[in-house]
Amino acid sequence: MTNKIARLFHGLAVALAMVLPATACGADGFVPVGSRIDVEALGSHIDTSMDISGLSLQDLRILRNAFAARQGYCFTDYALRAVFGHTSWYDSLMYERVVGEAGEKPITYTKDELAFIDRIKAREAELKAQNYKCGPGERVNVGNIVNGFQLEEVSEPLYRRLARDGFAIVPRQNIQLFHCYENNDYHDFPSFITTDLHLQLMHIYYSKLMQEIEAGGLAVRLGGLSRQLYARLEQSLAQSTSDNGRETARWCMAWLAVYDRLWGLDQLQAPAGYEQAVADEVGRVMLAADAESPFLGQTGVKFMYSLFRPRGYYTASELQQKYFRSMMWLQSTPFCIDDKVQLRRAVRLADAVNGSTRARGSLMFIDNLLTFMVGRPDGLSVLALADELKRGKYNTGRLMSDDALLARLQRSLLAKSRAAARIRPKEQLSCAEKICFLPQRYVFDSEVLQELVDVETSPQTLRAYPSGLDVMAALGSEAARGILTGELGVADRWPEYTARLDSVAAMMPELTRDSTLSDLRLEAFGALADMDDDRLPYFMRTPQWARKGLNAALAAWAETRHDITLYAKQPMAAECGGAIPDPVVVGYVEPNVAYWGKALELIRRIRAVVDYYGFMTPRIKSITDQVEEQTDFLLRIAQKEIEGRSVTAEEFKSIEKLGSTYEWLTLDIMKDKARQDGMSWEDVQGPDRSVAVVADVYTSNGSNNPDKGVLHAATGYVDDIYVVVEINGMLHLTRGAVFSYREFPMPLGTRLTDAEWQQILEREPRKGVPSWMDGIILADPVPADNELIFYSSGC
Repeated sequence: MTNKIARLFHGLAVALAMVLPATACGADGFVPVGSRIDVEALGSHIDTSMDISGLSLQDLRILRNAFAARQGYCFTDYALRAVFGHTSWYDSLMYERVVGEAGEKPITYTKDELAFIDRIKAREAELKAQNYKCGPGERVNVGNIVNGFQLEEVSEPLYRRLARDGFAIVPRQNIQLFHCYENNDYHDFPSFITTDLHLQLMHIYYSKLMQEIEAGGLAVRLGGLSRQLYARLEQSLAQSTSDNGRETARWCMAWLAVYDRLWGLDQLQAPAGYEQAVADEVGRVMLAADAESPFLGQTGVKFMYSLFRPRGYYTASELQQKYFRSMMWLQSTPFCIDDKVQLRRAVRLADAVNGSTRARGSLMFIDNLLTFMVGRPDGLSVLALADELKRGKYNTGRLMSDDALLARLQRSLLAKSRAAARIRPKEQLSCAEKICFLPQRYVFDSEVLQELVDVETSPQTLRAYPSGLDVMAALGSEAARGILTGELGVADRWPEYTARLDSVAAMMPELTRDSTLSDLRLEAFGALADMDDDRLPYFMRTPQWARKGLNAALAAWAETRHDITLYAKQPMAAECGGAIPDPVVVGYVEPNVAYWGKALELIRRIRAVVDYYGFMTPRIKSITDQVEEQTDFLLRIAQKEIEGRSVTAEEFKSIEKLGSTYEWLTLDIMKDKARQDGMSWEDVQGPDRSVAVVADVYTSNGSNNPDKGVLHAATGYVDDIYVVVEINGMLHLTRGAVFSYREFPMPLGTRLTDAEWQQILEREPRKGVPSWMDGIILADPVPADNELIFYSSGC
């Protein structure tokens, strides 16, 4: 039965091979794009005495292998298989050799053919030695590219740019990076695996991890925290002997009632006389428009209620929106230390924390976890105040009425606050030293942004907005510094800029010592901008590639700010098989070993933290295992490339399938349950379908800025990158996907959601692209893939 099936398959295959290609080619011959060889004619005759001196390396490879093709040799080389497969004669011969009796016959050559092949090989060796011998202002000999016929036509603008830089970024409107790689797989186009692809996976992984932790631990603890504290405040109200003590307890109960309503619990009753105040305060939070707050004592200056607008991944569900607002309430409502009334309120809350073992334990757990995940609190917390009350053996009852005792506490707290809070508005419109119940977290990039704006110059600022480039320059990127002080002329417009930048750069070793997960992510980004390794390929040792690295680093930074938008303190001025084996499609991994190493370190640190805090569920472990496995694979391939070791056929196949691998892994991470059969990217709805995300990173509201607004950092549509790489001594045109970093201000009080940003992109696809990227982005259209020759099922 097996032999009958094989013979039947063989007969059908031969018939198809004889009919289909002839329909495509006809009698007109077949000359691949950019070639001087009629490959169709090679099936009947090859002149072994022909002059080959004017043939390209691409043509020489075709000509040399034509003798084997005429005997039905099944090429593993993807390009040769595709080119000969486009003729009317090759496929039938190949099928006969693979599934028929011809397979047992060896490939033979005549004496003249062998001599001709040797002559071709010698000429190929001469040309290979000229891979990097090119004209003035060029870095690579694009005439030696061996797969140029994979595009429908030769693009002169593309080839000029490739010769100059070795790569070219081409604007596209893809919504996911893996779509480019799936397209490569379908067309057997060699893939260039960018760090950008992995950075996007890390963003999805990290944000999903945060959501799992919030839903599985933080939300539960926060839900019970308010009830526990409210109960303690009721006791304090009943036991208080002073008017100040009773009124302070009532206000704190009202403050918790606001929090309770933002959570949507409606379990805590507003104290008598505070019903309207609580309702008004909840209304202001829900409106999310900057306004004064009589309840919080913020009069004469607007409180930033716009910060309460759910953004990032918190717009996905009503529950996440409630979590965002309630957590923001705990983090951003201030208690001024030098205001007796407000300080006594903070004291009363701290006393309630000390009075409830469960509340204190929950608060410590939340604080410690957020410190590891995001950063330490930037400023004094109610928990820190509770500790101070214990250390100083303060009597809370006396503090409610004894001004002298309160002044002693104030002095201690003021000193601690000055040391605890680093990110401060340069222009103070309210109290400088304050306490928050659970302060937002310190991330060092916020301090960089804070320091590199001009709020002193009068009457008008010399620099109203910072830039993501500031962060990379502070981390040590000479490319970022050069762009800022050179073509952007920041130092020319603001003479103090260079000294300020030097100052924050000098602080980086101290500011990054906490090694939080956010810090580790930012440090990994720093490895993208500047590369100092002589083993790196030619195109990565150029100023132009440094800009490609900066673009990736800044896009990943924008995604990081998107992931921690709730917790980070914001600075302000104020898819098979068959009888025929698949060909091997070569590919290349961006050999940034420094990045891949830091990424692997970060994943292992995440595993340790999540495991330590008891959040390592089977699902999280499975996802983490897969992300770590993929990262380790890319590190190993990158090490092979820069060390000159060969990549195996199986490894090339893994590279070829990375697009679909990353799609399924992304889907697996994003789903709430284990993977369901048949689910595809088309099933993903809403803003999560696109990589385009946005985060507001700086509020420019200084009095010397006539153009006040909110700086946004974002990722736009996914662009393509074409790179000429050397694989096994031959130059291949490869393609990959890269981020498109965006940066732009919006009017004061406007903080965009991902959905709003994606709507803007539909109208303005290139909005916010930095001018310094112009030199490496190719404005000219690039020819489409040659589908007539190169098409794979994608299996």
